[in-house]
Amino acid sequence: MQYSPIECAGNFYGDGIALYFYLWPNLMLNILPDRLQTNRIIPIAVDRCRVDFDFYYPPDATAEAIKLRAQDQRFSDDVQAEDADICERVQRALTCGRYQPGRLNPKRENALFHFQEQLRSAYREAGVS
Repeated sequence: MQYSPIECAGNFYGDGIALYFYLWPNLMLNILPDRLQTNRIIPIAVDRCRVDFDFYYPPDATAEAIKLRAQDQRFSDDVQAEDADICERVQRALTCGRYQPGRLNPKRENALFHFQEQLRSAYREAGVS
């Protein structure tokens, strides 16, 4: 789990915290005030995947709530497009040999480290080296 305080005055989430959970092997939960988003990662090929996003909100569908939900989904789309661009650039760098692997930052990348440890364990259990 990772979390982040929400402190930006005037944002459409309001005050509170954002919680980010990762459930092995391919599900993420993003929990913010009045919103749950699920991200399911579906492998397609060794170099491709699809990410399915679903949003869940409280049932109060006031005009203001509907406006904020649309804003939330547009913001999420923008973030996902940025993330996809970063992932594509990293994959190209890995393919051509330009990427130089290094240590993970233990303060910032503990979730990534945990995922890699789970993947290593799954490979060991399956007899894959």
